[in-house]
Amino acid sequence: MNDLRITHLIKTISQAIGGFEGRRVSLWGLTYKAGTDDLRDSPSVRLAETLLKAGAQVPVFDPYLQPGQIAQFGCKPCQTAQESLVGVDALATLTRCPEFAAVPAADIISAISPDYIFDVVGALPQL
Repeated sequence: MNDLRITHLIKTISQAIGGFEGRRVSLWGLTYKAGTDDLRDSPSVRLAETLLKAGAQVPVFDPYLQPGQIAQFGCKPCQTAQESLVGVDALATLTRCPEFAAVPAADIISAISPDYIFDVVGALPQL
């Protein structure tokens, strides 16, 4: 994702959930590229930092990162995708990982309305 897509995503999510202050926005995928632990120049990290600065809590699930790699940015590391959905106002998928597509659609829909799921990279084909 480039910076323009990040800016558009921030605006879209903010409009959908009424701003970020006191909200929880879950991010699936923080790395620059799925299948790696590379965070260098990751647009997803910039998104997370923007959300945090705007007052959001940001639970993150990324199966390729250690909890400390996620926590270094102020995000809450989650061990499972389902854990990252508890009490969230929105979900954004930012990398295409097979682990995301494997999450049962019923688990996602029971946690959050499809209106607040922003599948930026087409990681959730079952929805």
